Amino acid sequence: MQRPLFLQRWIEVDLDAIEANALEVRRRLPLGCALMAVLKADAYGFGAPETAQALAACADMLAVTTLEEGLELRISGITAPALVLSAAFAEEMPFYARHKLMPSIDNEVALRALNGQPGGPHPFHLALETGMNRLGCLPEEGLALAALARELEGVELSGVYSHLATAAGKNKRAALRQKEIFSQFLRRLKERGIPYGLAHLANSAALLTLPDCSFDMVRVGTLLFGRAPCPLPSGWRLKDPWSCKAKIIKTHMLKKGEAIGYGAEFRAKKDMPTGVVAIGYADGFALEPQTRPQSLAHAFRRFVQETARRLLRRPQHYLVYKNRKLPIIGRISMHLTAVDLRGSGAACGDVVEAALRCASASSRLCRLFLRGGEVTAMRGVISETRGQEV
Repeated sequence: MQRPLFLQRWIEVDLDAIEANALEVRRRLPLGCALMAVLKADAYGFGAPETAQALAACADMLAVTTLEEGLELRISGITAPALVLSAAFAEEMPFYARHKLMPSIDNEVALRALNGQPGGPHPFHLALETGMNRLGCLPEEGLALAALARELEGVELSGVYSHLATAAGKNKRAALRQKEIFSQFLRRLKERGIPYGLAHLANSAALLTLPDCSFDMVRVGTLLFGRAPCPLPSGWRLKDPWSCKAKIIKTHMLKKGEAIGYGAEFRAKKDMPTGVVAIGYADGFALEPQTRPQSLAHAFRRFVQETARRLLRRPQHYLVYKNRKLPIIGRISMHLTAVDLRGSGAACGDVVEAALRCASASSRLCRLFLRGGEVTAMRGVISETRGQEV
């Protein structure tokens, strides 16, 4: 399959790299521990259906955040076991049952609604609250729900899980406390003779920092996509499956004193070659999450770094052409960004790379999915236009 020549901006996703990362994770799992691939938010922007297909031989189970994301997998032909992590409501249960998706349940109303669906018993996972204080039921409530599920004929408790709040931080005390609450809950289920299927607590961060939290299965998301929530231990090797590319669609010799872009914020101090690249903030370029400083020292370091950058006039964002950084000049606009081309040799029509956050990338950006360096699938490209191939 050929890359469409008319594209001005696009994302390339290396499915071989994602599969390699999954195999790297599997090598680190304890014997008998299953792998749940977390594909929330369209697989962090990589493309959930395409990623799920690439992980078919590597992952034992999939996880998404919402029922809509689960339905997208099923509509795309993905039949692998899939858990929906958000709280399930009674009125949604017909969709879970019909499409064989596993809901996360933390209340009796939802449990009885699932039990009332035809074609049971329907598997579900019990969401337990151990310290994150977002979703899930308290241990005493969970014991009652598990006991009720054992009595109902239309449901099957196939998993119990909770979510760690501080696994990526330096202070592991809170995470270990959550682990103890979770372990105690499992012991109480065993004492009552209640089968609970797969227990899972560890996310990507916990897999790296808290190996004793693996239990029966781990939920891994960011590691599959070459990102680590904390420093990788020695010996880990992850591949980056993501690259965002855009074309230089115009070049121009900016004269001394001339401005470029909205607000005329940049004026050339001397004649300089410039280029206009077909990417901007509507595509997700230069959008950064606003994170709170973790400490006073962290806030001070951030202030010093930002002050130094401004004083030295170092660009916060840039584009890359043949491993050379192209400084951005003027404001980044909706779909266009101007760059300084001095010394780069770049010309109109050349392709540059952009550092684009996966989860911030616009869903309208075309995704090209690669195997062996060749495009095997596309998303966002019209394959036929009035009967003619594009």
